Amino acid sequence: MPEHHATEIVTFIAVCIFNEDFIPVLEMLTLMGTKDGPEAHAFAVKCDNIWIERSEIRASDASKEARTARLKERTSKKAFF
Repeated sequence: MPEHHATEIVTFIAVCIFNEDFIPVLEMLTLMGTKDGPEAHAFAVKCDNIWIERSEIRASDASKEARTARLKERTSKKAFF
């Protein structure tokens, strides 16, 4: 396989993992002729669930930080006047 084809495949896999989840990667492997069993699917689901939980925690932390920053800004403006 030429190097540029391998690079393209790796790029597509990375984009799938970043934008979606691991399930499309399993679908690509199936299209390539590999056999994936229930353990591979369970791993993909587990990784996806972990990714979702982390994203929710980050979003929650970011919103808390934003609220705290706005509150500090308002209180500092009130104290200034």
